[in-house]
Amino acid sequence: MALSKATLIDLNSNELVLDLDADTSITADTDDTIHFKIAGSDEITMTATAFAPSTSDGQALGTSSLMFSDVFLASGSVVNFNNGDVTLTHGSNLLTLDGGALDLDGEELILDADADTSITADTDDTIHFRIGGSDLITFTAGLIDLKSELARLNKELDKNSKEITRIESKLSNQKFVDNAPSDVVAKEKAKLEKMISEGEVLREQTTKLEKLK
Repeated sequence: MALSKATLIDLNSNELVLDLDADTSITADTDDTIHFKIAGSDEITMTATAFAPSTSDGQALGTSSLMFSDVFLASGSVVNFNNGDVTLTHGSNLLTLDGGALDLDGEELILDADADTSITADTDDTIHFRIGGSDLITFTAGLIDLKSELARLNKELDKNSKEITRIESKLSNQKFVDNAPSDVVAKEKAKLEKMISEGEVLREQTTKLEKLK
């Protein structure tokens, strides 16, 4: 029978079989509920308010090789792990973690836009505070190791000073300025400004730590 566009097919809760061996199908034998059966088992259940696996922990969203590109969630959305054991809730410009801890496993917690200020604990029982790309403060077993921190800061300052001298020497060479591409010269000038700024931060941190001795 040829079907026109206006024709309706009423399955009356019967199964719509999709494959040759009749174990993959779609049914709506429960009112306002659609069941997707694959290989003989109910795998997905769809209602007016939910799209869910038919059994808890029964399906994965994507695979290790076939991944979704993006997830779009509404304001106030909640990512709920194990029926509320841990939740991640969205608010206005805020994500709230509740019910558990965030384990970074030694990885870096980046705090600023250009990723050069962070907190890490990649050494056991030690916390490093990095600012402007340099480790500035280290906490060990509840204490600041002032001696090692000052030694490290002075080493960083020495390295910073040598780099500033090297760049200033290059920029004071008129042949380099005249013959090098303009973008190369501009990069060297920008690098010099950055090194000077980092040196100021290092000196400020050193002064603060000196006062703690």
